Amino acid sequence: MKWSSPFTRALTYWGFTHSNTAREGEPLAFRGESYGIKEVVPGVLPALDIIAVHGLNGHWEKTWSTDLGVFWLRDLLPKAIPNARILSYGYDARTHGSTPASKQYIWQHAHGLVSDLAHFREETETVHRPIIFIAHSLGGLVVKSALIHADLTRQGHLERRKAIKNSTHGVNFVGTPHQGGNGVEIGKIIVNVASAMQHTTQNAVQHLSKHSEWLQQQTTDYLAISADFETVCFYETYRTALPGLGHLLV
Repeated sequence: MKWSSPFTRALTYWGFTHSNTAREGEPLAFRGESYGIKEVVPGVLPALDIIAVHGLNGHWEKTWSTDLGVFWLRDLLPKAIPNARILSYGYDARTHGSTPASKQYIWQHAHGLVSDLAHFREETETVHRPIIFIAHSLGGLVVKSALIHADLTRQGHLERRKAIKNSTHGVNFVGTPHQGGNGVEIGKIIVNVASAMQHTTQNAVQHLSKHSEWLQQQTTDYLAISADFETVCFYETYRTALPGLGHLLV
C-alpha cells in the first residue's frame, strides 16, 4: 500500500514545508511498551506534530507496518515531511486476547488520548505546536471524540488540553466507519465465539452498528468544530476478500 503520496499531498496543501538541519534528541515514550504516546521520529527542526492513532485490534507500530517490516511512520513518512515530529498513540483496542482486554468505551479511549497527548506536549514544551492526525478505522472515532472533548474544556482550566483542538490543522481518516456498518454484527459473533477460549469484550464496538444513534450524535458534534481545520477521508474502492466473511469494502 502506498501511504506517502496522498498524505504528503494533504500536508503540502496545509502549507507545511521542511528544513534540512538536524535536531538532536532521543525518541520519547509515555505509559509503557504498548500504550500511550510514542515518539517515532523527533523530526528535523519540527514545525508540526503528526499523530497516528490505530484502530480496532491495532497496535501503535504494527498497524503502520508491512509484512516485510517497513514501518511507514518511521521509514517513509519522514522522507516526505522531515520537519514533522511523528508520534503514534497506542491503546488497548483488543476485542479478544489471551489476557484480559480493556473494558473501556470509545469516549474513554478518547479521554486517554487527550490526557496523554496534553501531558506529552507540556513536558516537551510544545503545547501550541500545530497538529495533524492520521486515524485508522476505530481510531478515527477516537480522534473525533478526543477533539470534541478537548473543545469542551473550559477557558482557564487545563489549557493544555484545549490547545490540542485549537492546534489541530487537519485530520486524515483512513477507513473510519463514521456511519457504522453491517460488518459489526459479524464482528460481535466472532467475539462471542472467541469468548469460549479467550478473554473478550464488545465495549469498543458497542456503538458501531449501522445508523447508530451514538455515531450520529458524534458526527453532529464533530461538524460543529470541523470548520476550524481540514478533514480528509480515505477509503477503499475495491472490496477486500476476508476468509470466511466474504468481501468487505472499508
